[in-house]
Amino acid sequence: MIIFIPLLITTFHLAYTFLGYFYIYPEFNLYPYLVSRGLTPYMSLVDQHPPLLFFGPLHLGQLQLHHPTSLVILFASLIIATDFLVFRHLYRRSKDLAYATVATCLFATSFLLLDGRFLWIESFILICLICYVYFQSIRPDSLLPGIFLSLSIALKPQLLPLVLVLAFIPSFNIKKILPLAVFPLIQIAYLVQHQLLSPYLEILTFNASTYASLALQPPTASQLLRLSLSLLPLTLLVSPITPLLVILGSITALPRFELYHLLPLLVVWTVVSPRRPHLLLFSLTLPILLLVLLLRHGPWEYRNVFFTPPSSQLLEEINKSSTLFILGAGDSLYYHTFTLPPGNYYLPQLPWYYQNQKWVTMQLESLSLHPPQIVLVNPSASVDGRRTLDYTSPVWNWVNTHYQKVGSSDGIDVYRPKTYARSN
Repeated sequence: MIIFIPLLITTFHLAYTFLGYFYIYPEFNLYPYLVSRGLTPYMSLVDQHPPLLFFGPLHLGQLQLHHPTSLVILFASLIIATDFLVFRHLYRRSKDLAYATVATCLFATSFLLLDGRFLWIESFILICLICYVYFQSIRPDSLLPGIFLSLSIALKPQLLPLVLVLAFIPSFNIKKILPLAVFPLIQIAYLVQHQLLSPYLEILTFNASTYASLALQPPTASQLLRLSLSLLPLTLLVSPITPLLVILGSITALPRFELYHLLPLLVVWTVVSPRRPHLLLFSLTLPILLLVLLLRHGPWEYRNVFFTPPSSQLLEEINKSSTLFILGAGDSLYYHTFTLPPGNYYLPQLPWYYQNQKWVTMQLESLSLHPPQIVLVNPSASVDGRRTLDYTSPVWNWVNTHYQKVGSSDGIDVYRPKTYARSN
């Protein structure tokens, strides 16, 4: 009978996510595809993230989890595992079915308020932290809890302060500390083995300087409201450790504030001991959070484009060519059309990357030495209010000089070499 409670909660969670608006970041299928076609991480494939999930021994391409359908199944599996583990842990610790039910409902609602409908690195970190808490409660003398903490650090090094605090709750255990280095060492071994340590150190320098200053994005009023509402139930968990965990869990939102970066702080639900007198207050906050959630994005607002293929007209244009360059349009088109960027060089279309003169020069050289037969341009694309064609101006100027617009489809302009346009 008890199993039906987390089943109902998870069913709501899945229905709200996949019948409404959800988003899976293109890196999860684009990067494995580009690497499988010969691009080298951190050299010909520029990226600022640790290698474990995208390139390293646990990358999703190696696990055959890069196809859109398999990614959706993976996303759903993470949600199911997270909700069930939270409920089981809360019920096992409190022996209170009502508390476990209401607290898990609040957890799932807060998860959605923090844009948990986006599959990104934090989606994996949250389940790792919850697995740590759960296995720490049932197998405290095992090395397994520390392994989950190690995986969290490898995925997001900024979480180290939070992980260290969790490792000392409720008491210090050397078996929780020793495994912390396992996955970071695996990443280092991967980088050394593939001779990528030097370019990765260059990426770390870039993250600490250029990215930290140029990618700064403060929270909006709407984000602050949703964050406040998602933290409201946590304020009822009266414990000296609660504010500290929330602060340390919020570090991942810097410098670029996005709500889904804050998902790791929801581990507080599983760490702080429950208090029965707060059950009524918990119950009162639940309908408030649900109402805000439904007003924000109801399940009737289905507008997912993850499975939407490019239009037939656009595909027809692309199929005429063996090489393709994308400027402002979705980079996932490389994956969906089985094409490669010019010169097998990929630079993400984000403003902070285009502040690195070395990478921009390499992009221009790859275009000059390997001119694509077709260029797709989205003239209205922007990031943080900055028009893509403005911050990529060196590349856009090169395209304008050597290419001519020959058509348009779905808001994407199609450019061909000027010699091709004249001959047709």
